[in-house]
Amino acid sequence: MAQAPWVTHAAGAARCLARSMTGRDAAVAGLDALRPDRSASRSERDLTADALRPYNDIYATT
Repeated sequence: MAQAPWVTHAAGAARCLARSMTGRDAAVAGLDALRPDRSASRSERDLTADALRPYNDIYATT
């Protein structure tokens, strides 16, 4: 969540991260989509396929 935010977003990202780390509501809509465990119930095969789909759509020749 805090990897490489723009300078203009750094303060907001830091606030959100600090609130999340201390168990408080981060007060950001859609933040649930960034949960590290959001894909825990999915198989590695499905995750790999989803990750490669955009690449294959663009570069696959077959």
